[in-house]
Amino acid sequence: MSWIRVKLPVALLIVGLASYVVFLEVEASSVSDEQVSASAVWNPQAGDLAQISQACQAAQGDAYSRCFVAQMPSYGASVDAVAFTQSYADSSQGTVAFLQDFRAIDAVDLGYALLPTAANSNQRWLLLNGTPSVIDVDDLKLLPQAEMMRDPVFVAILKRYPKVTLFGGDRSPDAIPVTETLPDTSQRFVLDYPLKDQCRACAVVGQATFSFEFDPTGRLVGVRLVKVAAAAAPAK
Repeated sequence: MSWIRVKLPVALLIVGLASYVVFLEVEASSVSDEQVSASAVWNPQAGDLAQISQACQAAQGDAYSRCFVAQMPSYGASVDAVAFTQSYADSSQGTVAFLQDFRAIDAVDLGYALLPTAANSNQRWLLLNGTPSVIDVDDLKLLPQAEMMRDPVFVAILKRYPKVTLFGGDRSPDAIPVTETLPDTSQRFVLDYPLKDQCRACAVVGQATFSFEFDPTGRLVGVRLVKVAAAAAPAK
């Protein structure tokens, strides 16, 4: 009888712990499946980023992103904003990014991100909530540049400017790409990319336009070259 009295509480404890573990696993799965929304937007006050940078200045790489994320709640970031920055860092080798704005569009939405440690342009447009879940439109590896280089207009630009180079575009928060939801609910995002004479600060000599195309479920099915255009000649 005493053995039963001892074993029964232990058994109940084990069952309780097992149930809690299952609860945590379901909860974690639920969190990871949540979509990004306007609740993930964070707009720190002037000087906040400088204070975070100072607090984390001794950290490098992943340690810096962990430090940055740990500082965010102290400067008004919501749980969802912190979760977005952590998720982005986890999937991009520690790169820090946070959402400044969010536009709900359809299955795939648009996020305006700031990358505070980016060496060049630190404003980005992100296509969110599709498959892949986050797409940086200025990840130039995603663009069919070989097709662009065969375009007759690009060939003519290249002949005149042998060092012509494709760069990411202006992704300021007050602009928006051309978006279209088709009758079958598939989507496309049409974006422009400057062609410059060798360097980021050099003259714009043309423009390439690409379309990110998604099926009705939000899965990226491809990136298509729309057109290449030469820059207008300066007025005389």
